[in-house]
Amino acid sequence: MKGTGKYIRYLLFWGIFAVILFYLSILLEPKENSEEAGVALRDTKGMLLMGEPKETIDVYFFGDSITFTGISPMQMWEDTGMTSYVCGQSGQKIVEVYFWLRELYDAQTPEVVVLETNTLYNGEGAVFEADYGLGETIQYYVPAVKYHNRWKNLHWNDLKKKPNYKERDLFKGFEIKREVEPYSGGTYMQETGEKQKTDVISMYYLDKVKTFCEKREIELLLVSVPSPDSWNMEQHNAVAEYAEKQKLTYLDMNLYLEEIGIDWQEDTMDSGIHLNCAGAKKVSGYMGNYLAEHYKLTDHREDRKYKSWEKDLKRYREVAPDVTDKGTGSES
Repeated sequence: MKGTGKYIRYLLFWGIFAVILFYLSILLEPKENSEEAGVALRDTKGMLLMGEPKETIDVYFFGDSITFTGISPMQMWEDTGMTSYVCGQSGQKIVEVYFWLRELYDAQTPEVVVLETNTLYNGEGAVFEADYGLGETIQYYVPAVKYHNRWKNLHWNDLKKKPNYKERDLFKGFEIKREVEPYSGGTYMQETGEKQKTDVISMYYLDKVKTFCEKREIELLLVSVPSPDSWNMEQHNAVAEYAEKQKLTYLDMNLYLEEIGIDWQEDTMDSGIHLNCAGAKKVSGYMGNYLAEHYKLTDHREDRKYKSWEKDLKRYREVAPDVTDKGTGSES
C-alpha cells in the first residue's frame, strides 16, 4: 500500500505541474502578433503571417536572410496572382522550419512549401543541433518556457484576453535592401563531384519537414537563391542527391544566373552574400514564373476574397516605387 500511495503522489505532483504549465502558457503567450506584445524579433515574420485572412496563402517560403532579402511575395502577386509569404528568420535552422511549419499550418493550408537550402547549412554540428532541437521541441509544446520573460510585462487583461493576431506585414516577409556592394569573386559554381554533407540532425528534421508535407499533400520544393558567398557546387551536389533519392524537385538558381539576369556588380548588397532589391526583383520574377508553370496555383487577382492583396500592392508601390516596375509615388 505504501508503494501505491507513493506512486499516486508522484502522478498527482506531475499532473498538477502539467496543469500549471498549461495555464502559464496561456497566460504568457503574446496576445498580439507584434514585437511590442512580446514576440521575439526573429519570430515576427512567422507571427505576422497569422494576421493574414485564413486560407489565403498558397505558398510558404522558409529560409534565412538570403530568402527574405531575395524573394518578394508582392512582386509575385503582381506578376502571377499567387499568394505567398516568406516565413524567414535570421540564420534560420531546419528544426525551426519544422516547428514553424507545424504552427503556421493551423492558420493557413499552403499548396507549396519552398525551402531555401542554405538553412540546411546553418547548423553548428550534430551535438549542438540535437540540443537546439530539444529546446525547440520543449518551447513548441510548452510555450511558457519560450515566453517566460513576459511575466515582467503582464497585465490583468492577460488573464482573460484571447490572442488577436491583427498585425500584418505589407511586404509579406520580404525585406528591402537598397545598398549596392558588388561581388568580384568570379565563378563560384565550378563543376565537381564532391558533396558537402550537413549534420545528421539537420537531415533528420529535413525528413520530418518532408513527411509533414507528404501527409498533408503539400508539394515540397527545394530552392537555392543566388548567393556566391554562401553557396557552392559541393552543397548543390549534396542537396541534388537528396532530392533525387526522395523524389523532390530542386531548383538551384545559382545555375541560372544568365537566364535570371543577375549582375553581381549591381544586384548584391554585401559582396555576394545577400541580394539587394534589384537582385530580388529579378529572382522573384523568375521564381514566380517557375511556380506558375510547374504547380497548379490559382491566379487570385480577380477574386474579391483577395481584395486586400490589391490594396497592399498599391501601398507597396507607394512605399517602394524602386522595387516595382509599375511603382509610382515617393518612399515613406
